[in-house]
Amino acid sequence: YLAICRPFQYHSVMSKHRVIKLVCLFWLTPCCIITVNTLLIARLNLCSSYINRLLCVNWSIVALACYPNETFINGIFSNFILTIYVIHGAFIFWSYIYIVKNCANSIENRAKFMQTSVPHLVSLFTFIITSLIDVVFIRFVSENIPKALKNFISIELFVIPLIMNPLIYGFKLTKVQNRFIRLVAFKNNKH
Repeated sequence: YLAICRPFQYHSVMSKHRVIKLVCLFWLTPCCIITVNTLLIARLNLCSSYINRLLCVNWSIVALACYPNETFINGIFSNFILTIYVIHGAFIFWSYIYIVKNCANSIENRAKFMQTSVPHLVSLFTFIITSLIDVVFIRFVSENIPKALKNFISIELFVIPLIMNPLIYGFKLTKVQNRFIRLVAFKNNKH
Protein backbone atom coordinates (compact mmCIF):
# COMPACT_ATOMS: atom_id res chain seq x y z
CA TYR A 1 0.00 0.00 0.00
CA LEU A 2 2.74 2.43 0.93
CA ALA A 3 4.86 1.62 -2.11
CA ILE A 4 1.95 1.99 -4.52
CA CYS A 5 -0.33 4.67 -3.05
CA ARG A 6 2.05 6.69 -0.86
CA PRO A 7 5.58 6.21 -2.19
CA PHE A 8 6.88 9.45 -0.63
CA GLN A 9 5.92 8.30 2.87
CA TYR A 10 7.36 4.80 2.46
CA HIS A 11 10.76 5.43 4.08
CA SER A 12 9.35 7.40 6.99
CA VAL A 13 6.77 4.71 7.86
CA MET A 14 8.87 1.64 7.03
CA SER A 15 11.87 2.51 9.14
CA LYS A 16 14.80 0.14 9.56
CA HIS A 17 13.61 -0.67 13.09
CA ARG A 18 10.07 -1.57 11.90
CA VAL A 19 11.43 -3.74 9.08
CA ILE A 20 13.64 -5.65 11.54
CA LYS A 21 10.63 -6.25 13.82
CA LEU A 22 8.53 -7.52 10.91
CA VAL A 23 11.29 -9.79 9.61
CA CYS A 24 11.79 -11.24 13.10
CA LEU A 25 8.05 -11.87 13.44
CA PHE A 26 7.82 -13.52 10.04
CA TRP A 27 10.87 -15.71 10.67
CA LEU A 28 10.20 -16.59 14.31
CA THR A 29 6.61 -17.73 13.72
CA PRO A 30 7.50 -20.66 11.42
CA CYS A 31 10.60 -21.48 13.51
CA CYS A 32 8.43 -21.78 16.63
CA ILE A 33 5.85 -23.86 14.75
CA ILE A 34 8.51 -26.25 13.45
CA THR A 35 10.12 -26.56 16.89
CA VAL A 36 6.84 -27.36 18.65
CA ASN A 37 5.85 -29.78 15.87
CA THR A 38 9.18 -31.58 16.16
CA LEU A 39 8.87 -31.86 19.95
CA LEU A 40 5.29 -33.14 19.71
CA ILE A 41 6.24 -35.75 17.13
CA ALA A 42 9.41 -36.82 18.98
CA ARG A 43 7.36 -37.93 22.00
CA LEU A 44 5.21 -40.36 19.97
CA ASN A 45 5.75 -44.12 19.92
CA LEU A 46 5.69 -45.24 16.28
CA CYS A 47 4.41 -48.71 15.29
CA SER A 48 5.45 -48.63 11.66
CA SER A 49 8.06 -47.11 9.40
CA TYR A 50 5.83 -47.03 6.31
CA ILE A 51 4.93 -43.47 5.30
CA ASN A 52 2.02 -43.28 2.87
CA ARG A 53 3.35 -40.20 1.09
CA LEU A 54 6.33 -39.49 -1.13
CA LEU A 55 7.38 -36.63 1.15
CA CYS A 56 7.30 -36.92 4.90
CA VAL A 57 5.17 -34.31 6.67
CA ASN A 58 3.81 -33.94 10.17
CA TRP A 59 0.56 -35.88 9.64
CA SER A 60 2.36 -38.72 7.84
CA ILE A 61 4.35 -39.39 10.98
CA VAL A 62 1.46 -38.81 13.40
CA ALA A 63 -0.55 -41.44 11.49
CA LEU A 64 2.13 -43.99 12.46
CA ALA A 65 1.58 -43.54 16.21
CA CYS A 66 0.87 -46.75 18.13
CA TYR A 67 -1.61 -45.16 20.49
CA PRO A 68 -4.14 -42.78 18.91
CA ASN A 69 -4.75 -41.04 22.25
CA GLU A 70 -1.11 -39.83 22.12
CA THR A 71 -1.90 -37.78 19.02
CA PHE A 72 -4.66 -35.66 20.61
CA ILE A 73 -2.30 -32.78 21.41
CA ASN A 74 -0.80 -33.02 17.91
CA GLY A 75 -4.29 -32.63 16.45
CA ILE A 76 -5.06 -29.60 18.61
CA PHE A 77 -1.75 -27.97 17.69
CA SER A 78 -2.29 -28.74 14.01
CA ASN A 79 -5.72 -27.10 14.09
CA PHE A 80 -4.21 -24.12 15.92
CA ILE A 81 -1.56 -23.76 13.21
CA LEU A 82 -4.17 -24.02 10.45
CA THR A 83 -6.11 -21.26 12.22
CA ILE A 84 -3.01 -19.04 12.34
CA TYR A 85 -2.44 -19.52 8.61
CA VAL A 86 -6.12 -18.89 7.80
CA ILE A 87 -5.88 -15.63 9.78
CA HIS A 88 -2.71 -14.74 7.85
CA GLY A 89 -4.53 -15.45 4.59
CA ALA A 90 -7.53 -13.34 5.65
CA PHE A 91 -5.21 -10.48 6.58
CA ILE A 92 -3.45 -10.67 3.21
CA PHE A 93 -6.82 -10.79 1.42
CA TRP A 94 -8.04 -7.77 3.41
CA SER A 95 -4.78 -5.92 2.63
CA TYR A 96 -5.20 -6.43 -1.11
CA ILE A 97 -8.84 -5.33 -0.99
CA TYR A 98 -7.71 -2.19 0.81
CA ILE A 99 -5.02 -1.59 -1.81
CA VAL A 100 -7.48 -2.13 -4.69
CA LYS A 101 -9.99 0.23 -3.07
CA ASN A 102 -7.36 2.94 -2.72
CA CYS A 103 -5.81 2.36 -6.16
CA ALA A 104 -9.12 2.60 -7.99
CA ASN A 105 -9.09 6.41 -7.74
CA SER A 106 -5.95 7.00 -9.80
CA ILE A 107 -4.90 5.68 -13.22
CA GLU A 108 -1.25 5.87 -12.14
CA ASN A 109 -1.93 3.84 -8.98
CA ARG A 110 -3.92 1.27 -10.95
CA ALA A 111 -0.98 0.83 -13.32
CA LYS A 112 1.41 0.41 -10.37
CA PHE A 113 -0.99 -2.12 -8.82
CA MET A 114 -1.20 -4.12 -12.02
CA GLN A 115 2.58 -4.14 -12.37
CA THR A 116 3.51 -4.99 -8.78
CA SER A 117 0.57 -6.58 -6.97
CA VAL A 118 -1.09 -8.73 -9.63
CA PRO A 119 1.96 -11.03 -9.91
CA HIS A 120 1.99 -11.28 -6.10
CA LEU A 121 -1.70 -12.19 -6.11
CA VAL A 122 -1.27 -14.84 -8.80
CA SER A 123 1.70 -16.30 -6.94
CA LEU A 124 -0.19 -16.23 -3.63
CA PHE A 125 -3.29 -17.76 -5.22
CA THR A 126 -1.18 -20.57 -6.71
CA PHE A 127 0.40 -21.27 -3.32
CA ILE A 128 -2.96 -21.21 -1.50
CA ILE A 129 -4.60 -23.60 -3.97
CA THR A 130 -1.70 -26.07 -3.88
CA SER A 131 -1.57 -25.84 -0.07
CA LEU A 132 -5.31 -26.47 0.23
CA ILE A 133 -5.06 -29.49 -2.05
CA ASP A 134 -2.24 -30.83 0.11
CA VAL A 135 -4.06 -30.21 3.41
CA VAL A 136 -7.30 -31.75 2.15
CA PHE A 137 -5.37 -34.74 0.83
CA ILE A 138 -3.56 -35.23 4.14
CA ARG A 139 -6.76 -34.92 6.19
CA PHE A 140 -9.07 -36.97 3.97
CA VAL A 141 -6.73 -39.40 2.24
CA SER A 142 -8.39 -42.42 0.66
CA GLU A 143 -6.69 -45.74 0.20
CA ASN A 144 -8.44 -46.12 -3.19
CA ILE A 145 -6.44 -43.28 -4.76
CA PRO A 146 -3.80 -44.51 -7.25
CA LYS A 147 -0.19 -44.35 -6.01
CA ALA A 148 0.88 -42.04 -8.88
CA LEU A 149 -1.80 -39.49 -7.91
CA LYS A 150 -0.77 -39.73 -4.24
CA ASN A 151 2.85 -39.04 -5.23
CA PHE A 152 1.87 -36.10 -7.44
CA ILE A 153 -0.26 -34.55 -4.69
CA SER A 154 2.64 -35.04 -2.27
CA ILE A 155 5.04 -33.03 -4.42
CA GLU A 156 2.68 -30.58 -6.17
CA LEU A 157 3.04 -28.06 -3.34
CA PHE A 158 6.75 -27.84 -4.11
CA VAL A 159 6.69 -28.20 -7.89
CA ILE A 160 3.81 -26.02 -9.11
CA PRO A 161 4.75 -22.77 -7.29
CA LEU A 162 8.41 -23.27 -8.24
CA ILE A 163 7.44 -23.52 -11.90
CA MET A 164 4.82 -20.76 -11.80
CA ASN A 165 6.77 -18.07 -9.92
CA PRO A 166 9.57 -17.62 -12.48
CA LEU A 167 6.98 -17.53 -15.25
CA ILE A 168 4.81 -14.99 -13.43
CA TYR A 169 7.65 -12.66 -12.51
CA GLY A 170 9.62 -13.34 -15.68
CA PHE A 171 6.82 -12.20 -17.95
CA LYS A 172 7.00 -8.81 -16.25
CA LEU A 173 10.44 -8.28 -17.77
CA THR A 174 10.40 -6.79 -21.25
CA LYS A 175 13.30 -8.94 -22.47
CA VAL A 176 11.51 -12.12 -21.44
CA GLN A 177 8.25 -10.94 -23.02
CA ASN A 178 9.97 -10.09 -26.30
CA ARG A 179 11.84 -13.40 -26.38
CA PHE A 180 8.62 -15.32 -25.71
CA ILE A 181 6.78 -13.42 -28.47
CA ARG A 182 9.61 -14.13 -30.94
CA LEU A 183 9.60 -17.81 -29.97
CA VAL A 184 5.84 -18.11 -30.47
CA ALA A 185 6.00 -16.16 -33.73
CA PHE A 186 8.85 -18.40 -34.98
CA LYS A 187 6.86 -21.56 -34.22
CA ASN A 188 3.78 -20.14 -35.96
CA ASN A 189 5.80 -19.21 -39.06
CA LYS A 190 7.35 -22.68 -39.14
CA HIS A 191 3.95 -24.34 -39.47
